[in-house]
Amino acid sequence: MVPPCFGETTVLIADSELVSRAQRGDDEAFSELVDRYRERLFFVALSVLGPAFSPEAEDAAQVGIMKAYRAIAGFRAESSVATWLSRIVRHEALAIKARSRFRRPHLGEESMAAMPHEAATPEQESLAKQQNADLQACIQHLPEIYQTIVRLYYWLDWPVGEIAALLVLPENTVKSYLHRARKLLHNCLSQRGYDES
Repeated sequence: MVPPCFGETTVLIADSELVSRAQRGDDEAFSELVDRYRERLFFVALSVLGPAFSPEAEDAAQVGIMKAYRAIAGFRAESSVATWLSRIVRHEALAIKARSRFRRPHLGEESMAAMPHEAATPEQESLAKQQNADLQACIQHLPEIYQTIVRLYYWLDWPVGEIAALLVLPENTVKSYLHRARKLLHNCLSQRGYDES
């Protein structure tokens, strides 16, 4: 007798098939789409709001998913369903960011650390936290579109083409914004006492 794990294959249904089924009212198909992209949608929201705003990013993703559910019948496949869902969530995150009560992160500076440090001394940890806090502060002063692009590209490792599709921008424009953002960040960090090295 063959054990259940052998000989069985998992068939991944194409997004287009799930979309078609969801458009015909199949809630399970829509749920499967959401399950595929839930993590991506959360990180899209976080790329707009910043790493210290996880609860708001969760809210933006959830509201975006509900809006997508109501709008799925009108999805025309002019972009991938992942890009379409991401755009909806990004708009929700922007709306949350625009609200006057969106001001202070819920978590301390340690939550914004980009990478864990190996066997760092307390002084090194303190310096790394301060550098990260200064970098986050400089990112917050960038124009909104630059903030999102910087976080998607550097923090989430998205390729330029995918960022361009999400933001409905030409790839060269995304590259240009990244270049300008780097210059602005360099200037901001220089003003805070960081040298060019």
